[in-house]
Amino acid sequence: RLETALELLAFMNEDEANSGCSTKPDRVTYNAILTVIASTAQTVSVSSPVWNQLEEKYPRLFAYGLTSWTMRERLVHTILDQMEDLNIQQDEQSFRQALLAVGSQGLVAVVQVVGRFTKDGRLATNTSLLNTAISVLADGGDLGGIQLILERMNKMNCPLNVQTTSHVIRGMGNSGKTSSLPVFLLAVNGNEDAARHIFEFHNLQFNINLFAPLGAEHYSEAIAV
Repeated sequence: RLETALELLAFMNEDEANSGCSTKPDRVTYNAILTVIASTAQTVSVSSPVWNQLEEKYPRLFAYGLTSWTMRERLVHTILDQMEDLNIQQDEQSFRQALLAVGSQGLVAVVQVVGRFTKDGRLATNTSLLNTAISVLADGGDLGGIQLILERMNKMNCPLNVQTTSHVIRGMGNSGKTSSLPVFLLAVNGNEDAARHIFEFHNLQFNINLFAPLGAEHYSEAIAV
């Protein structure tokens, strides 16, 4: 599926150049490509030989050859670069799919994408996008990375919502911090002793006051992780 998508993208560029007809890729095209790349995150490993084959066939889509990035990361950032070069305005969907594509590579890969959209005044404080960053880090149990994104949201006055809390709960579970969940929930509910305890004894650098009020679903999620 990915090879077909890249082949069609190359065809659109070549056809537009040769025929003069307007088949130039637009935002819908590029977002579709990013969605396909994101779908490979669970099906194509970073060490798969398919990436070398794709780079050999479509070298212009794999910039950043001197970096230590994976082929998937290089492809994602090259696609985002092409959108900028063509003055195609990236939107929430562009960056959400980019985050989903690189999320399994950990904090550095996620921060590279976050850095791109936080430079955009339209999206810099987009809670939904930053929640996606937290969500992909939660998948890998990267609690340190989650705390870093939360700190950035705080500095940018970006509000947390109920989805943010859900992702944090899942991240705590995946990082082996399930024993800290009861204290975390008490702290978010306004218990000052729990707020101090989670900082001093559980080594969690959360600004508890930023979290949205808890709902019944949060307790269910904490039980299920």
